[in-house]
Amino acid sequence: MMRLISCQVMKWLAPLGLAVFASACTEMPEPRIAQGQVRDLQFNVVYVTANSNQTEARVSERVRGLVEHIELQFSSEYENSEVNKVNLWRSTEPMVLTRELEAYLTTGVELYLLTQGELSLFSEGGSNSAPIRIQNHQLVKADRNVTLNYDMLLHGFMVDRVAELMELMSVEHYDIEINGQRRVGHVEKRQLQHVAQSATRFAENGTNLVVTHESAAMASALSAWLASMSEQDARATTARLGLPAAIGQGENGAATRYTGQTIQAVSL
Repeated sequence: MMRLISCQVMKWLAPLGLAVFASACTEMPEPRIAQGQVRDLQFNVVYVTANSNQTEARVSERVRGLVEHIELQFSSEYENSEVNKVNLWRSTEPMVLTRELEAYLTTGVELYLLTQGELSLFSEGGSNSAPIRIQNHQLVKADRNVTLNYDMLLHGFMVDRVAELMELMSVEHYDIEINGQRRVGHVEKRQLQHVAQSATRFAENGTNLVVTHESAAMASALSAWLASMSEQDARATTARLGLPAAIGQGENGAATRYTGQTIQAVSL
């Protein structure tokens, strides 16, 4: 396996056309790969160790445990998941949230507001005001019958949580992928720079669609939503809402036209 070398040059993270910047020509330890599967979920984590205890086996086990935990807690497929408990909460009285559930629900609210209520994440909505609000670590429903349709966030949220795990382990260089949802990161000069991305294709003609965001959960959901439209409607939607999406094909099939938010430069 090749060793990583960080130099004062611009590189491209193929095939997405994302600029990768590095600040100094220094040789880094050989990257390791933690891989595994949780039911139908495949995960792949490439990382540069912060200490000798971060073996592939140990990191794989920690990632596997975290992915399995999140799936059981937040997938609507499991009767006793936290999401289903929220859906069964037929009240407008506050419901106390765990830290993880609060983060998950907050991500959905942010996505709902970003798309101005056009992305269906709740059984009721369609306005610029989300049908739920989070305050003082509690959930309050605008209507007792509001339920969540959050499954499109799940795999990306797993990626975000694995990224948090790597940072807690003081791992600065990482490339995480779970079922096609990806996030890369690097700490440079005490400031975390990272990018999450999700790529799909339009069914009608195979045109590439790439969405980037600081949150893999939001990138994943936006990608699935835009790909459900025609290419023309997706282009119009990204322009109208200022979404961080790229639609198009280059000579090598890479996305060539970016709209919305500026793509973040990252170091890897």
